[in-house]
Amino acid sequence: MEVNLIEEIEIEQSGVQNGSTTLQRLISRDVIMKSECDETLLFRIVFQSTVRLLSFQIHSPIKEAFPSTIKLFINSTPLDFDDVEEEDPVQEITLSEDAWVAEGPTKIELDPSKFFKVHNLTLFISGNVGDIDETQLDLLEFGGITRSKKTVVQQGDIDGCSK
Repeated sequence: MEVNLIEEIEIEQSGVQNGSTTLQRLISRDVIMKSECDETLLFRIVFQSTVRLLSFQIHSPIKEAFPSTIKLFINSTPLDFDDVEEEDPVQEITLSEDAWVAEGPTKIELDPSKFFKVHNLTLFISGNVGDIDETQLDLLEFGGITRSKKTVVQQGDIDGCSK
């Protein structure tokens, strides 16, 4: 059963580059994460245990700032902007403005055969649907299955839209 993996994130080892705030504040839904120098955001997510990553959810408060291209890399050393531009991702996702939902998150299903044993994830947002200089997120969550222990939660914990 797919669960929300937010509790599995090792916050001290995780982070974001080119973001206006910390990953912890974004996950806590305290603030809006805005890209600072351009439209790109680079997240490194380290999990406390090996997980099977099935999906992730994102939301942007405005349509124009909603991500359009997302590249995912797993189980790598920390990557920088040059690395993610040069290396082949495990999965690349292209979103249109039709994927944006005003009042809730957009759930993005991943290829489960490619995200079976994930220790860490690099998530690179390289553009937004409005082709503007600032990408914004007010929600980033991951859904999957923990591998080292059983976690019991309700299905609504990952599919819910409450903030």
